[in-house]
Amino acid sequence: MAKKNGKAGMGVVAGAKRAAGKNGGVREGSLSVLIDPLLLAGGHTIKEIAAELAKKAGAAAKDRDLAANVRARMVSYTRKGWQIKKDDQKRVMVVQQKG
Repeated sequence: MAKKNGKAGMGVVAGAKRAAGKNGGVREGSLSVLIDPLLLAGGHTIKEIAAELAKKAGAAAKDRDLAANVRARMVSYTRKGWQIKKDDQKRVMVVQQKG
């Protein structure tokens, strides 16, 4: 594995897709690629999204708190000015604020 800045890079994780990094780079094994479409579509609870991640992500989801990853993505959206909508059944949806 090649080293960058003295740290070993991450290897390719089966079942995970590539995600664009901050500077347009690509990060291997990012769960955000799987979380974001589910948050934007709505209709799922955090628990349901975490269960879906466990199925789709395979080895990328191993030994990770998937519900915490979903909540972290929600926080990152709120910091970018988006809004989190929850209904009576605790289904979450991320929407862009108007104005």
